[in-house]
Amino acid sequence: MVNIFKVCCNIIVDAKNKYMNPYLLKIKGMISPVKIWRYGEKNKENIIYFITDISTQRSGTFSIYLGVLDELAYAEKMNWISVVDSMQGVCRKQKRDKMKNFMNNTFQFENILPIEEVFQSQNVIFSTILNKVKLMQLFHETDVPDKRKLNSIFDFEEEELQYWRDLARRRIKFSDTVSEQLNEAYRQVIPDGGKVLSVAVREGKMFLTEQTRKQSGEHVQPSIEEFIATVTKYCSEWKCQYIYLSCEARETIDIFNKAFGEDKVLVLERYRFRLDDLKSITTFKTGKRLWRSMAKIENYDMDYVKDMYILSKGDCLICPVNCGTEAAYIMSEGFEHHYVIRKD
Repeated sequence: MVNIFKVCCNIIVDAKNKYMNPYLLKIKGMISPVKIWRYGEKNKENIIYFITDISTQRSGTFSIYLGVLDELAYAEKMNWISVVDSMQGVCRKQKRDKMKNFMNNTFQFENILPIEEVFQSQNVIFSTILNKVKLMQLFHETDVPDKRKLNSIFDFEEEELQYWRDLARRRIKFSDTVSEQLNEAYRQVIPDGGKVLSVAVREGKMFLTEQTRKQSGEHVQPSIEEFIATVTKYCSEWKCQYIYLSCEARETIDIFNKAFGEDKVLVLERYRFRLDDLKSITTFKTGKRLWRSMAKIENYDMDYVKDMYILSKGDCLICPVNCGTEAAYIMSEGFEHHYVIRKD
């Protein structure tokens, strides 16, 4: 599939000469050219990159969050002005509640230009995966931050990681109302004093088939037993007084309480599933019924955001690779110690 995109671009001559980033001048012969929309006379000397409808039907909150960050970084590399769509159809309404726009209600996108001006501008490119795959082939500099080059955000060196953290703080902020909710949740769960080890367990993706993981790009999630062994080792070594546990199943909390003590394990009060129900999710098809049920659970998505926010505030971190943990890693100020359990 990737080979199809290894064809170079054939941009309209006057557009590429007058308006395009110099890198685009190198592109020749692309099967489907990058479409430049001309809505008005503003911003004649710039390319406006409009970030919209970037997710799939399976995309969750932090999958979209990372996707928007990826688009913003891409636009910066191309020296384009990026604008995130904050209209009613931003990025894509989440599948669990098509009547609500959860991303808009949660995040505040800091755009350089108002959206109204996008549709008055001379050169507008809409975000598409096809465009990026074609154009990104022109970039080979190892010092340019690019999430696609690496296995995960956890592979970044400190300087590159700091780029992503700064970009997130500049361009995607929690709304004032949500920030208040997040800080209040943190105060209710985390006691004053004492080092906190943040631990993220994702039972709902532990039992996916290998084929499903490969098709979707999901990482193998370690078992609960592996978490217990890892936390036992590092919680003592790092001298942590508390364990903040982010998980999806009630039984996981019971297992951690038994292993480490109820006084030591901290959790956010939120809806938890039965572990057997999560074990039944082996493909995205088998998980549809359970995921659809989330729409009926009050505040399910916001509680997940709170969970990842509190996770990001720990002193140390133990986690697998998934969108939620990558987002928490970006949102954090950095951890004194961290260990990523990799199974791939």
